[in-house]
Amino acid sequence: MSAARGKRVTAGALVLGAAFAIGGLEVALPVRADEALARTDSLALSLEEAVRIALANGPELALAKARLEQARGQVREATSQALPQISAAAGYTRRFDSIFRGLDTDTTFGDLFRNSSFAAVHSWNLDVTGSQILFSPRVWGALRAARAFERSNDASRRQTEEDVRLSVHRAYFEAAYRAELVTIATEGLTQARAYERDVELRQRQGQRAEYDLLQARVDARNAEPTLVGARNSHAAALLELGRQLQISPARRVRLTSPLDFDGARAGSVSASRSAPDGRR
Repeated sequence: MSAARGKRVTAGALVLGAAFAIGGLEVALPVRADEALARTDSLALSLEEAVRIALANGPELALAKARLEQARGQVREATSQALPQISAAAGYTRRFDSIFRGLDTDTTFGDLFRNSSFAAVHSWNLDVTGSQILFSPRVWGALRAARAFERSNDASRRQTEEDVRLSVHRAYFEAAYRAELVTIATEGLTQARAYERDVELRQRQGQRAEYDLLQARVDARNAEPTLVGARNSHAAALLELGRQLQISPARRVRLTSPLDFDGARAGSVSASRSAPDGRR
């Protein structure tokens, strides 16, 4: 009886395992094309390219440009008031009946009424008027105010552009710096695990104490949270950079401009050498 029950349990486990295996295959098969592209395709991004994308797609700069165009429109509107004004009007009138009907056949006044506006059946009227403002404090004041508003918005647009450049530089170098921290944390964890294996081997040979092995294991385990934190910080920095550049979070970004510490150090050294004595 127990053997038959064991066979039933084993058969049921096999059937259940096969069902889970088939279900796992069915779940793993459908992969969307955009997700597969996001996994394999990565965007190689340099610092110059990041600045160009931010200036082209950034909402802050687009808003500043729109305000500048609005200010230029106000300047054109104010300028139009100081330009010559020309107006024209045309009219056509056709009379079906008139009190002067029949006078065009009169021998004395026929020619006079036939070509006049009183007895003519068809009449046209064209009126053209031109004006030019010579002096108007209101118009010239509005024009100066509109030009000042345009200069203010142009300065705001330039300031916004510089702010976008600075923000992109900061986000790009932050992401590159976090990538270097991930590399350092990875190397630290690799060395800690290698040291743990070395201490374990020596402890087996009787060359190291068990306390040294415990200390090496603790150091190796303590290096793991550092790597996890570095990876999380790097992912957050990449998300911030992608937000500023309007890049989808699903797309991988690969930074190609490295951190140039040597160039920055050389520039500071040359600046200190060129400074006069007493100001270094």
